[in-house]
Amino acid sequence: MGYAQREAQKVAEQKRKYWLKTQSEAAVDVMFDRMIDIYDYFAFWGDWVLSDTLFSSLTSLVFFDLAIPNIVPWSLTWEVELPDIDEFLAGVLLKLEPIDITIEFPDLAQVDTTLDFLLSPEYAANIKETRGKKLIVGRTKYGEGYVDPPAVREFLRSSMYAFMKKDISLPAARERLKAAAKTWNIAESLVEDVFNRLSLMTAVKERALTWDYGWWDRTY
Repeated sequence: MGYAQREAQKVAEQKRKYWLKTQSEAAVDVMFDRMIDIYDYFAFWGDWVLSDTLFSSLTSLVFFDLAIPNIVPWSLTWEVELPDIDEFLAGVLLKLEPIDITIEFPDLAQVDTTLDFLLSPEYAANIKETRGKKLIVGRTKYGEGYVDPPAVREFLRSSMYAFMKKDISLPAARERLKAAAKTWNIAESLVEDVFNRLSLMTAVKERALTWDYGWWDRTY
C-alpha cells in the first residue's frame, strides 16, 4: 500500500467517524434532544445579552448624543454571503458585506428622530428639550452646541459595549474603564458616570421586576 493510498484511507476513516457522530439518524436524534435540553438556557442567555446591548445603546443615545449607527455593536453589522465560483477558487470561503442599518431604519440616523421612533411623544419631547446639543456646522449658533474631543467620543462609542460583554466582574470593568480614560486623558468623573449608569442597569435586571418582566423571576 502506497503513501497516498494510506493517507486517503485515513481521510475516509475520519469522514466515516464524523458522519457517525453528526450525520447518522441516531446522531441527529441525539443532537436534537440536546438542543431541546438547552433551549431554555440559550433563550434566557440571548434575552439577557440583547437587553444589555439595547440598554447600553440607549444610554449612549440619551446621555452622550451618539446616534445608534455610530455605536458598537450596531456599527459592526454584516451580511454573510457565499462566494461565487471564481471567488471560491481564489480562496474566498465567505463574503462579509457591511450593512448600513439606516437604509432600512432611516429614523435611526439622527438622535432626535431616533427618540421619536423609540419613545412615546411625551418622553421623547422631554428628553429633546433638556439634553445638550452637539454642534452642527452651518446651523448651530455660537454657545448653543458642543463638540466631543475625538478620544472622548471613541471612549463613549466603544466602552458601553466592552462593559456589557459580561466577561469580567463589575470592579474589573471599572478598572478597565479607568485605565482607558487615563490613557486618553478623560475626566474621571465621566468614567464614574458611565460606570454607575451601566451597573445600575445590571442591578435592576438582577434584583427587580421591571416593566412587569423579571429575568430571575424574583424581586427584593
